[in-house]
Amino acid sequence: MATTQENTEVANKPAKPSEGTMKAVRFHGKEDLRLENIPKPKCGKGQIMVKPAWCGICGSDLHEYLGGPSICPTTPHPITGECVPVTFGHEFSGVIEEVGEGVSDQFKVGGRVCVQPIIYDGTCGACQEGMINCCYSNGFVGLSGWGGGMSEYCVLPEYAVVPLPDNISLEVG
Repeated sequence: MATTQENTEVANKPAKPSEGTMKAVRFHGKEDLRLENIPKPKCGKGQIMVKPAWCGICGSDLHEYLGGPSICPTTPHPITGECVPVTFGHEFSGVIEEVGEGVSDQFKVGGRVCVQPIIYDGTCGACQEGMINCCYSNGFVGLSGWGGGMSEYCVLPEYAVVPLPDNISLEVG
């Protein structure tokens, strides 16, 4: 059985482009958002492809748009390896489109999910203490890379996807 660190290392590999393109809202810099065609990501081992259904616009998004980049990396992020332009949208829900090898049975194609957007390395002192929100290299899906909710598809590590109970709508999720 793989350790948490091994699972995090596998899941933290960026999604590889698959055949085709998709639309995504990308942040290029202060007051510069663009709807672009970008490569559609491919689902890999330990990853889940989500088709976003609802995406909130957070104060962080507004601050980034009006005055950034401040959260979005301008040099390669230590975990995602990405920098602006990045796809926006870190508060979102959606439907599972594809499940990669090694993902637990609780995730099935067609399942409704929300996204826990914290990106963490699983190896630093904070992560080892269970405080992923304090990871020394942390970032956020939809701000630091790995796509975001303002795209047609997003490929995420299993740890970033949370199943929604039947009594919670995608809008609420």
